[in-house]
Amino acid sequence: MTSRFDVTRRAKGQASGALILVILIVFALALAMAHPAQAHADEAAETSDSPLPLWSRNVGSYFDDNFSAVAAAPDGGCLLGGTFGSGSASLGGHDFGDGDGFVSGMGIVRLDAWGGVVWARGIDSLDARLNGFAPTADGGFVAVGSTFGPSTNLGANDWGNAGYSDAVALKLSADGTVEWAHNYGGDSFEGFGSVAALPDGGFLAVGGTIGASDNLGANDWGAEPGGGEALAVRLDAQGDVLWARV
Repeated sequence: MTSRFDVTRRAKGQASGALILVILIVFALALAMAHPAQAHADEAAETSDSPLPLWSRNVGSYFDDNFSAVAAAPDGGCLLGGTFGSGSASLGGHDFGDGDGFVSGMGIVRLDAWGGVVWARGIDSLDARLNGFAPTADGGFVAVGSTFGPSTNLGANDWGNAGYSDAVALKLSADGTVEWAHNYGGDSFEGFGSVAALPDGGFLAVGGTIGASDNLGANDWGAEPGGGEALAVRLDAQGDVLWARV
């Protein structure tokens, strides 16, 4: 014969079990909302043997925008960089604008492993192009490219312009702060296309030029008039030129 005590204890046990089930469901929903890309990837993996994207993200606005450089980050995320005609309009609180209205500034976006935006930075200049990244030992990155004008929103770190297109290099900390930025060139066309970090903390930037530089003092490079030449520039940890070769 079942006593009233047994009935009450069984009812309390059923109620506790239902409460635990509700808590588990809420936790699973919260986890899925926190990492929607992972939830989508897990679902796709269960229903298809074909490779599928883990996540995708659009970045940009109403002018021509593109990414032209990518580097892996230590946490499994990545750093993306390129040219943006009018800033971004799809990153929420991380959106960057078009500054003074210059055409085609640089845009750099740091994403986590699931495509979430960690930080984003726009660099205002004239037809500035970001072409390459290299990770640094302190968790940051060095970036290289080209520009037709000075930068205008980096404060004391703004780079200048020696004439026409200059090669440019800048150092970013892990949180996207610009630690230094320099332009390199003369009254012709120069640009960096790639960069590598070196064991002593410096960098080797490579690209091309069709003229001599005139803003590097004893390290200025020469060039044959009217012809394009390959360019290699050795930089120290602060972006100062140690040597340059064409």
